[in-house]
Amino acid sequence: MGSERLRGKSLMPVAGKPLLLRVISMVKQMPFVDEVQIVTTTLEEDTPIFAYSSSLGVKCFRGDSLNVLNRFVEASRDLNENDHIIRITADNPLNWKSVSKKILDLHLENEVDYSCIDGLSHIVFEVVRVGALHEIDELGVLTDYDKEHVTAYLRNSKGTYDIQIIPSRYFDLRSDLDSYLTIDTFQDLQRFEKIANELGEFDDLEIPDVYNWLDNEINKEQIKH
Repeated sequence: MGSERLRGKSLMPVAGKPLLLRVISMVKQMPFVDEVQIVTTTLEEDTPIFAYSSSLGVKCFRGDSLNVLNRFVEASRDLNENDHIIRITADNPLNWKSVSKKILDLHLENEVDYSCIDGLSHIVFEVVRVGALHEIDELGVLTDYDKEHVTAYLRNSKGTYDIQIIPSRYFDLRSDLDSYLTIDTFQDLQRFEKIANELGEFDDLEIPDVYNWLDNEINKEQIKH
């Protein structure tokens, strides 16, 4: 809720529904997800997130505001070391579900500790083995950056862990448009409102159609300038 660029964005309405609800609804559409859990901070400003999650019957863990990695670790204490966490950040209401499923399938087939799109993606999730996440939290060598960004240490582990970095153009992903598909500023919020108004309900959208819409919008802006 304390985002410096867009305060309160987690519960801001996006085309009539709170952003957090849109993200939860999107995740619940994924049949391979066994449990949805919100992981937020103990800061007073994030109490509304806890209250809203509770009203929806969604589990919510509260932890350190800066050590996000430890929040994930503590929230997953009841999981098996060989269970897997799908990490989806709460400012990304769209997900290319079929591509995310392919990433999960590759992750499980290759029995790796961590999988992601190169450079990360706002519309395809990360997958991490619970045991690997717990191990790095206990190393005692993590930087503040590692603690804040959760999976950064794994991406830079240089052979210590089995990681799988998927090319950013995998399965027709458009890394050049990725930055337009997160809600970080008021301008981003307006863009998503426009997407919903012109293309329809988020749950029914196909990402290639969103890509085409963005291409047209960006072209219009370039012509204006």
